[in-house]
Amino acid sequence: MRRISLTIALGILTISFKPLSYKTSNKNAVSSGGLNLSDTVLVIIKSENLSEDFSKNDELLILAYVSKDSSVLDTAILKKRLTLTDQKMQDEFQWKITPDLADKDLLIFLIEQDADTPIEQIDAILRIHSSNVINAFKNRNYSSIEKYLGDEDILGIKLLEKPDFNYPIEFYFRGLYRMDRYEYLLTFKK
Repeated sequence: MRRISLTIALGILTISFKPLSYKTSNKNAVSSGGLNLSDTVLVIIKSENLSEDFSKNDELLILAYVSKDSSVLDTAILKKRLTLTDQKMQDEFQWKITPDLADKDLLIFLIEQDADTPIEQIDAILRIHSSNVINAFKNRNYSSIEKYLGDEDILGIKLLEKPDFNYPIEFYFRGLYRMDRYEYLLTFKK
């Protein structure tokens, strides 16, 4: 009799835990960072001062990578080309994010394109030579940057440490690059 009661009790416990294990394997489950598979982030870039004083036209490229300790980065998780002018000083777009980004540091590059280098080529160069390009940018070694990117200008590189996209994230890219002063505000928000 005692053996039957124990068997029934174990059977009830097994049945009661099955829905719980199903919930944790659900593909739409929320991850640790509060991100859902269908989340998008609004990315807004606003210019306070275009980098091209002569043409009044900036072709910008925003590239984002998952930051890694290894020397080669994985392909960019964000690749977006935009054009700002003295008549259109702001642009925005939606970026579909994935839950696995909740616990990753992101490396953001803002590039002003002076040539028509394909995004895929710039992505490959940055992935392979990111540490050299970052060091050249920090040291304002324009000839070294030119060795990798030709006529393309790096306006800024930012590290977003484990970004929580539930709150707006803002940062400035500002400086002087080859005699052209520039200032951009980049915002990420849900």
